[in-house]
Amino acid sequence: MEHDKLRILAAFDLETTGLNPVIHDMIEIAIVPLTPDFTRSELPEFTARIKAVHPEKADPESLKVSGLDPFEGEDIEKVATAIVSWMSDNNIGRIDPVGHNLRFDLDFFQIKFPMLFNVFSGYVHDSMLLAIAINDIALIQTKEKLFPSVSLRKLKLQFGMDMPVRHRALDDALDAAELYRRLMTKLIINK
Repeated sequence: MEHDKLRILAAFDLETTGLNPVIHDMIEIAIVPLTPDFTRSELPEFTARIKAVHPEKADPESLKVSGLDPFEGEDIEKVATAIVSWMSDNNIGRIDPVGHNLRFDLDFFQIKFPMLFNVFSGYVHDSMLLAIAINDIALIQTKEKLFPSVSLRKLKLQFGMDMPVRHRALDDALDAAELYRRLMTKLIINK
């Protein structure tokens, strides 16, 4: 029964052959289950390399950034089936995604996997949006932004996360989850 399935938090990231989900392809995906405090859970992650459907439309700059070959990986249909199997094997019914600039990744996912439109809930935990909200609060309270830039790279540097953005789905998904945890420390809730 569907109501017995888990609803989980999961770090989520994609690598793509460009910025337009209508033209470009996903070439790597990572979904990493998290605990309620945004650390890695004991559930296994899902990762896959995906062969581009239209490698001829790939943006050379995007491929240079990720370093991924669009001709390598599994067919997209096999990856869709593997996601369904991974969710079933782990009793996962719905995912609350955690990431950075999630709208980009979720748009790609929904366009490329229309049959999986209900995998992700609308309860997104986006480190970019959280940084923007914190900047808004800081502007009201102090007249200054806390974060001059809300890019993943700049925010990681500001929080002392020394590893560079690697532009690999698993690494960036985990970095975004850790960044989200660190951003939450900027919010103090009084009881």
